[in-house]
Amino acid sequence: MQLTKREVELINKAERYIARTKVIRVMLFIFLVLSIILMLKGYLPYESLVYISLICVFGSIIRPDFNEVSYENIVKLLIRVRSDSDIQEEDPLVKSLIAKTNS
Repeated sequence: MQLTKREVELINKAERYIARTKVIRVMLFIFLVLSIILMLKGYLPYESLVYISLICVFGSIIRPDFNEVSYENIVKLLIRVRSDSDIQEEDPLVKSLIAKTNS
């Protein structure tokens, strides 16, 4: 199966976005933990922790909606790849490994 230059670019953008998202999630988690520690030590009022928590939650939820890679384009690409690919039987070794990791 051959991918167009635009499709390869879309895949590369999605990979970069995933890497950035992982870093941002870790940063939000560290920020939240530090806020909790500051609250427990008395440096931060608990009301502020509520607002900080809301900012972290909304940041995690809203961030995927404001990226340059739309999920619709990725899904269209995957549908095209699926339709152009031959569907093969699942390898028994892969099937057993998946079963072991899910249990």
